[in-house]
Amino acid sequence: MRIPNLVSRVSSALIAPILAMLACGALHGEGKPDFDIRGHYTKYEYRIAMRDGVTLFTAVYVPKDSSKPYPFLMNRTPYSVSPYGVDKYPPRLGPSHEFAEAGYIFVNQDVRGRWQSDGVFSAMSPHIDHPTGTQVDESTDTFDTVEWLLKHIPNNNGKVGIEGVSFPGFYAAASVIDSHPAIKACSPEAPVTDLYMNDDCYHNGAFIRYDRCGFGASDPRDCRAARGGNIDWIRSGAAAGSNDLDSSLYRFAKALRRRGFGKGTLPSDAQ
Repeated sequence: MRIPNLVSRVSSALIAPILAMLACGALHGEGKPDFDIRGHYTKYEYRIAMRDGVTLFTAVYVPKDSSKPYPFLMNRTPYSVSPYGVDKYPPRLGPSHEFAEAGYIFVNQDVRGRWQSDGVFSAMSPHIDHPTGTQVDESTDTFDTVEWLLKHIPNNNGKVGIEGVSFPGFYAAASVIDSHPAIKACSPEAPVTDLYMNDDCYHNGAFIRYDRCGFGASDPRDCRAARGGNIDWIRSGAAAGSNDLDSSLYRFAKALRRRGFGKGTLPSDAQ
């Protein structure tokens, strides 16, 4: 009985201050209205052409107060810049409400091959030293985007900051290699850095089926790509893991089948 009692006392000691902090936070924010994004910003949507002709979907939020120029604050993400539509606004811009209140030209972009952007998605596409012609990587995509923004978005002060957490953190970090001179600040927060060793797709080289399945299916186009029997990415993933009927990739592929996607043969089908 001593261990449960000890756990109970420790839990109470930890929970009490947490509840107190939550209560203080609730009281501090009581009566304070949410910052009105729609009332302070005008939303625009663009398809910005990269040097290879691929267009990237970009949502831009410009302060309605035009009494002074503003810096850009950019976030490039594979997780969607929704909501889509110039009349639809997110509940927050930037890392916190303070950024929206301070005033920036917010730029949110679907990276190459994801959601509303064209092209082919490559997880952590490698950097190209001294790209020429139509060679592209995340640095060139950011460079081309910044160049377009400076020329086409009025009332900017010529300065760009880029930030991101986790996977968007990788895009932030990759953007500052051979970066556009207008990029003055970069904040890659807990960025994805090594998929092979420890960043979800593989753990010390071991293929993590569940994560690949979940991320790969987050964009509806990944499901549409399976239509017509093209489910190689699922089949190869299952083969790399196991042929277990309970594997997440196999179950996901079967779910796609039930929804009319794909008619290819999975490894487990042959058992």
